[in-house]
Amino acid sequence: WLCLAAVSAAAADVSTLLPGDAPVGKVARDAEGNLYVAVALMEQRGDITVHRRLVVFKMDKTGTRSRYRREIGGSGYEYPAGLAVTPDGRAFVIGSTTDRNFPTTPGAFQPQAGPGENNGFLVALNAEGSVQYSTFLSTAAEAIAVNAAGEAYVANRGLVMKLEASGSRQVFAFEGVGGSHIALDREGNVFLAGTAQDPSYPTTPGAYQRDFQPAVCGGGTIGIPCLHVTVTKLNAAGTALVYSTFIAASRNEAAGALAVDDNGYAYVGVNTSAADRRGMRRIIAQSSDTHGAGLAEGCRGELASTRV
Repeated sequence: WLCLAAVSAAAADVSTLLPGDAPVGKVARDAEGNLYVAVALMEQRGDITVHRRLVVFKMDKTGTRSRYRREIGGSGYEYPAGLAVTPDGRAFVIGSTTDRNFPTTPGAFQPQAGPGENNGFLVALNAEGSVQYSTFLSTAAEAIAVNAAGEAYVANRGLVMKLEASGSRQVFAFEGVGGSHIALDREGNVFLAGTAQDPSYPTTPGAYQRDFQPAVCGGGTIGIPCLHVTVTKLNAAGTALVYSTFIAASRNEAAGALAVDDNGYAYVGVNTSAADRRGMRRIIAQSSDTHGAGLAEGCRGELASTRV
């Protein structure tokens, strides 16, 4: 079972149990406060897991009344990787599936599965839970954002793409950058936060940190490079980078969260090891004293962070 709780400063406002055993449940909320949860439900025969099906729940803001329960998928294994909701209650779910017959809709961007064993998918549900469109994706999907018009932005570690609201046409695809977290600003610029192990990840002139820190974090005599956080901003047309930077101390770091405010500041949560805390504190000490972990417009100057 999956426990869903909405916690205020004083106490839990919503607490409910949903069926689901996978640690990949995704949660979102619309403008009216309705709750959306995507989970993978397991079916077993004896001790063998034979199927994981994706289910999307919509509940009212109290978490006590179900709006809909929508099963998505076919006979394979489906896992949710991301969930985004428009203000008017349309839900967009990305994930991966082993089912080559995963149901898609007429006119979908990619109606057939790709050559691999696992394929990405994107399913859009209207406010009542009916399928608006369903499509395979040409690549694995790790993060999703949607704008008010229902246009979906999907990213992984090496690609960001935008689909039109009908789900039938790709508006743009920008390769070479990506992330496990994605956000949009009011102008439609795309922000990405991710983790890179490749020194060739593109950075831009004047960025906060252009050079990849060449530390080794394992692998014995082979030497495995450390993981470092990347933060990238792509223009609204999907044609050029506005900025791209590393955020690295000396050891492993990973992007844990991303948000963008109305002024165009990106706020990035960074997971780091105990051995790297001193390096992260040094980055913080060299930055301005603002709240959160913000990258200024243009990513030229100040990185700041406070403890949470």
